[in-house]
Amino acid sequence: MATSTGPGLPAAAQNKSVNPNAGPYIGIVKGYGDDTGMGRIAVYIPALVSQRISSEVDPTRKHELIENIVLCNLALPYYGRTNAQGATQENYDNTTKSYGMWFPTPDIDSQVLVIFVEGDREKGYIISYIPDAFMLHMVPGIPVSPTFHSTARTKEAKLFSAAGKNKVAADKAAQVPVAEYNKIGHKTTLEWGNIPRPVHPLSDTLLAQGLQGDYARGLSTSGAQRESPSNVFGISTPGPLNDSGPEQTQGLVDKVEDTGYKWPSSRNSGHTFVMDDGDGSGESQLIRLRTGTGHQLLLNDTDGIIYIGNATGSAWVEMTNAGQIDVFSKQDVSVHTEGNMNFLADKNVRIQSGEDLVMLAGHNLRVETNPGNVEGKGHAHMHINGNMKMRAMGTFNIKSEDWFNVTSKEAISITTLACMYIKSGGGKKNPIKLNTEAGNQAEVPSVVPKYATPWITLESTSKTFKVDGTYEYTTAMQRVPMHEPDERTHQTAEAPAAGTTPHITEKKTASISN
Repeated sequence: MATSTGPGLPAAAQNKSVNPNAGPYIGIVKGYGDDTGMGRIAVYIPALVSQRISSEVDPTRKHELIENIVLCNLALPYYGRTNAQGATQENYDNTTKSYGMWFPTPDIDSQVLVIFVEGDREKGYIISYIPDAFMLHMVPGIPVSPTFHSTARTKEAKLFSAAGKNKVAADKAAQVPVAEYNKIGHKTTLEWGNIPRPVHPLSDTLLAQGLQGDYARGLSTSGAQRESPSNVFGISTPGPLNDSGPEQTQGLVDKVEDTGYKWPSSRNSGHTFVMDDGDGSGESQLIRLRTGTGHQLLLNDTDGIIYIGNATGSAWVEMTNAGQIDVFSKQDVSVHTEGNMNFLADKNVRIQSGEDLVMLAGHNLRVETNPGNVEGKGHAHMHINGNMKMRAMGTFNIKSEDWFNVTSKEAISITTLACMYIKSGGGKKNPIKLNTEAGNQAEVPSVVPKYATPWITLESTSKTFKVDGTYEYTTAMQRVPMHEPDERTHQTAEAPAAGTTPHITEKKTASISN
């Protein structure tokens, strides 16, 4: 046999005669693995031989005789290169620089369109690729379907199919990403869209991310078969071979009795890049780049969001058309700059920690309220639900331009290891009064207002992320990003008016006309 351990090309191309008919011909990929690095593919062309040996419904005979194949080059959709010059081999500027587009070789038994330049069988080029009938559902964005073969995971997550033994009505069925239907044992009919399909691994990824019901961020309808003509443009990669999956006998042989070789017949999920101009109702207008494991960058015009999320759902960032930015992480969020870090909010700044709140200054710590001296503004409130301790290694100064009130429910203790100085204005008007009459009571500081946010947890039965009605997430913020499916109860904020915020003031020269 020419090859015995995997896809490959024969030692030399066969049938090199000149045929006046240059094509194009429909060919079938039968071998790849070009050691010249040019990506040549061994193609079987039924029109050039009297009989085809392989049969799609009989995997044991899925091979072709070597003498009936042709080595074909790839005609790339775009390629270019610069000219080499000079004799200096080490110089980057003198060598050829290539650029262009490259795509992986399609799997064995995929169909291609071949032409022969000037009818020469040694100059065969693959100019395009031919899809199998109705096998376009996954291209390019792995869209959803309500008719799927239920799995243990979909049953656990209570995602019910519109097909099968326990099917539900189509309007009550879940929509999950699916693969192509298995055409062995199926007759292709006009109802091909309703044929049950296997659940795609992307479904498990969306369940882990909490996006299993989210068409804006998770589920996709971007497929070639959604409407005709399709508004979807995109590319999907084959995905890595699944070495632990099923194998199939295929490839090139040198006699009829040979059985070819074993090779993985399944692939894991690949990457997808989609540019979707939307369906008939204007939905799904977006650009999405999603990796095989589920990391994604999404630009969604329909819902007005930019969304970046990792494959596990443990971190995501979202920007909306209204100007909201949400960041969520299950672990640490760290920021470091070797210069200044500046934060400015025209309204409120709220910071809350579940445990300690630590601030450390290498030099001075300055806190100021109401720098614009707005009437009735600028109060400082500190409400400590435990003990309050303050220490200064140097002088500790407190100065008030008005009353200085201290009130304690228990005893007041003042201790010094040196002299104690107490002085008033003096005289009858400003004497020191000890236990003769009551002074002003210290005002009680106001507490920080709290807001309840729905708590998203992993539901124990379905193993899906849902709102937990048992607990509330209480914070000082009206909006807190949560694990998906986040409810996104945004508070629409209006721009502050000049004068209501101390740092937005009218310039004194603004009213002077030129």
